[in-house]
Amino acid sequence: MLATDATYKLNYHSFPVLTLAMLDYKNHCFPIALALCGNEREDDFAELFRSMNIGARKMGLAMHAPTFIMADGAMAITNAANLIFPGVKRCMCWFHVRKNVESKMDSLKIDARLRWHLLRDLSYVQLAVTYEAFQGMFSLFMEEYRPSAPDVVDYIKESWIDHPWHSCWYEGYAPRLPSTNNGLESMNNQLKIAVHREKLPLGAFFGVVTGKVVRDYSEAIGKDATDPGRVFQSADDIKVTKKLFREAYEWQKSAPFHQVTAPSISGRLLFMLSRGADASYLNTRNINKFMCTLVGSYRHPCFTSVVALFSKLFLVMIPANATNWRDVQCSCGEYLKKKICIHVLAAGIRCNILNEDDKKLLPIQRKRRN
Repeated sequence: MLATDATYKLNYHSFPVLTLAMLDYKNHCFPIALALCGNEREDDFAELFRSMNIGARKMGLAMHAPTFIMADGAMAITNAANLIFPGVKRCMCWFHVRKNVESKMDSLKIDARLRWHLLRDLSYVQLAVTYEAFQGMFSLFMEEYRPSAPDVVDYIKESWIDHPWHSCWYEGYAPRLPSTNNGLESMNNQLKIAVHREKLPLGAFFGVVTGKVVRDYSEAIGKDATDPGRVFQSADDIKVTKKLFREAYEWQKSAPFHQVTAPSISGRLLFMLSRGADASYLNTRNINKFMCTLVGSYRHPCFTSVVALFSKLFLVMIPANATNWRDVQCSCGEYLKKKICIHVLAAGIRCNILNEDDKKLLPIQRKRRN
């Protein structure tokens, strides 16, 4: 995933500085390019995107065509991305969506308690794992809050649901990848620290960039692979503590699992309960409601109903070619945000899809002496 943004207050002339970086699944940020521009228009971002492959070609590296690009709602970024990387999927930063909704509620002077409930339930909508579930949950969200906050609901719908490029902020749009641009925002903050938060003349600014910023970026990326903060990590590199692995092992021994199979399903689908849910909740009726909600063919009576379903019942998806639990995905909030949860570990243990290092984390089974 690529991420891009424009940041200000770095030079005396108030020219924007455009930044481009690559994000790994943990939202670690790896800078690629930096540009000082007179504006932040489509042409400026297009040139920034071109620079990545121009540099790659000069270094004898392969050209890169990203699958996803993360940014705020600037249409200049969207248009430039579509021009340079045809077919790229444009992700909308969830943090920016939430921040804009908060600003709208500030301007409308929304009651603090209502504001808290609105943001909490909008966060539930953001956890949707399919487009159909996302649309269905927001429809119920509108019904829930339109009587008490019509202007807020209409604003969210118009700006962040109906807009074709601003509605891609739900978790299922880019599975196993970050949902915010916070990694790049942090990098931009480091830029401001490098110039001591002063608006430098252009000559001094270029001196800091070439003499310190570029050098520090290069040294950071070149750090030893044992440094966890700077090593690019894919989902296949996930590490788990022995404590969590033991917890998953103990939990899966008694936790009920329900497997769903069908000719049209590749791999295995396991349904599990949250640890606070009653065992009777894992039944065919609720599983059918869950599956139909994902494809948009079941309409819940209210927003509370769909939240209760997705909070108590979790879908664990095991691909047909899975070699270990890192290939497994889960619909629970813990997994969607941290890319690891007790459910995928339990599925790996129960279905015996563990690599050799994982097996060493299992509790030693001792036989009792007679």
